[in-house]
Amino acid sequence: MAGTKKQRHLPIGYRIQNGRAEIIPEEAELIQRIFQDYQEGATIYGIAKWMTELGVLNANGHPSWNHGSIGNLLKNPRYCGDEYYPPIISKELFQQVQERRANKASQLGRRYHPNSYANKGILNGKIFCGECGLEYRKYAKKRQKSEEDKWCWKCSKYQNGRKVSCGNRILSEEQIQSAAMEAINMVAEHPELAQMVQKERVTLETPKYRKLTRQIEELLQMEEFSAEEIKTLLYERAMEQYQSMEIQSQPYYAEQMAEILCRSGKQEQFNEGCFQKTVEKIMVFKNGTMDVHMRNGVIIQIKENGEEGSSDAGKCKKEHICHTGKASL
Repeated sequence: MAGTKKQRHLPIGYRIQNGRAEIIPEEAELIQRIFQDYQEGATIYGIAKWMTELGVLNANGHPSWNHGSIGNLLKNPRYCGDEYYPPIISKELFQQVQERRANKASQLGRRYHPNSYANKGILNGKIFCGECGLEYRKYAKKRQKSEEDKWCWKCSKYQNGRKVSCGNRILSEEQIQSAAMEAINMVAEHPELAQMVQKERVTLETPKYRKLTRQIEELLQMEEFSAEEIKTLLYERAMEQYQSMEIQSQPYYAEQMAEILCRSGKQEQFNEGCFQKTVEKIMVFKNGTMDVHMRNGVIIQIKENGEEGSSDAGKCKKEHICHTGKASL
């Protein structure tokens, strides 16, 4: 266990086998010990110390653990199990650990920051910029009318100091939820879409991957260039390629989606559980569209009626559907 580097997109304790996540027994025992020790009074710093001394590799392949990495592990709900990850610990133990962490934070006088990255909710890690490839994040509006939501979502590259680096759209949470509902309801209305799956493993050329490729090509055309800079860009591109590879789990998700949507039917309001189990991610584009990537590989394109700030803001209209296999309705 100490000599095996973890895949960055997988929590410690799991591996992918035949398109499904399965438990690694020796690592699962370690996870159970971490949760149990913390609940029985161990400190996060103490746990990080013995994890480092034990030589367990983190996501970066180093036997180095700290307060932040152990804290992230302790708050990962996947260890309770979901539609893809089998459970390693009980929900009761997970909840007890969260309560102890909250009590400790209160005792230490730490404040809850609703705009912090760790408290973005169900949409966190699901919304991405279709122009530059970076994640959309939740920000507090500086000024808003009394009847408006004080939060908005925008590309994490939107603001760079006082300059606007990415000109993609700013969205309200209602707009994102409406787009997701439209896509989920479209699949519910057309059951054959839930059965569609990609036939083979593919690597997606994300906007960030294409940008890095252009930067590498431009540097190579120069008479003099920094070998170290090329090396750094190649590494970044390789990591982006690795993280964008689609695991062959679409058949599993197709089966799950069909069951979920058959049971729940058409949604009248946003359902967090259904969203989590059916939507992989949402890509936002400047032209007013959002591509909703379903977990079985189907992509549904949603076009908004209005722009942010207009009377129609937040309302989405179905324009057309596209599928990665070029099928359409």
